[in-house]
Amino acid sequence: MEPISAEHSKGLSPEQSKRNEEIPQTLDRSKHHLHVVFGVDDLSTIEEVRLRDLVGKCLEEYTQSGDAEVGEETPADEQRVRTMAHFEDSHKEAVMRWLWELYGITPAAIPVFDLVRDKTTHEDIVVTRTTFESPVALTDTNPSRKLQDIRAERANRLLAKEKELRALGHDVEGEDTVVPEDFKEYLGRLREKSHMP
Repeated sequence: MEPISAEHSKGLSPEQSKRNEEIPQTLDRSKHHLHVVFGVDDLSTIEEVRLRDLVGKCLEEYTQSGDAEVGEETPADEQRVRTMAHFEDSHKEAVMRWLWELYGITPAAIPVFDLVRDKTTHEDIVVTRTTFESPVALTDTNPSRKLQDIRAERANRLLAKEKELRALGHDVEGEDTVVPEDFKEYLGRLREKSHMP
């Protein structure tokens, strides 16, 4: 006979119990993502509670979407693409929803640059200007293109630029995808205003 866990004795299913165990880890990953990508370090109580709720909701949805492999699209993913965003990781999805629900910022409004770092000239060369918008919406005229194809095209552009720079004798540090500083400042001002009495 299996021992009854404290969670199970509270009436939680094993899936709910597992999800509750994942929430703190995923919340930490979401906070790290906010810090690294958007420069958000100090969450207010309201912001943190909302992020935690969204992490739980995203974990539940990702569990319901089944055991699809990363990058593989499922019917649940297709619905998510139409409604908000599409990320392989629930912690990134939670951050995007947090930005939308608290500050009205959609993925389409967040600029993103794919960069190649040239160590010879000490420059960051922008290869692609895009947004965090659902990649399906970023397709030119073919909405049937797959998410992994779009990501592969962006990666190929970065590799091609790296090869081009190396052929010119430049030392290339690597590539990165970044949100510009002016957007981070804008988000900071929005957060400041929202917490004013």
